[in-house]
Amino acid sequence: MPHKSGFSHGLAAFLSVIAAAFIVDFFRPIFPFIHRALINIGISLAYLVNHILRTNLDPGLFTVAFVAFFLAFVWGLLYHFARR
Repeated sequence: MPHKSGFSHGLAAFLSVIAAAFIVDFFRPIFPFIHRALINIGISLAYLVNHILRTNLDPGLFTVAFVAFFLAFVWGLLYHFARR
C-alpha cells in the first residue's frame, strides 16, 4: 500500500528532524565529546555542500540533518523488518 509507506516515511522524516534537534541539544551538556563529533560532522557536510553549490548554509543545519538521517534510517530498518 503506497499510502501506508508514504505516510510512514513522511512521519519518519518529520519526527526525525524534531527528535534530532532535541538529541543534539541533549548531548551538549551530558556527552560533550559526542556533541563535538556531531558538530564536526555538520561543519564538514556544510563545507562540502557550500563549496559545491556555492551557498552559505549554517553548519548547525547539517548537524541536525545528519542525526535526522540516522534516525530515519533506523526507523526505515525497523519498519521494514516489522512489515516482513
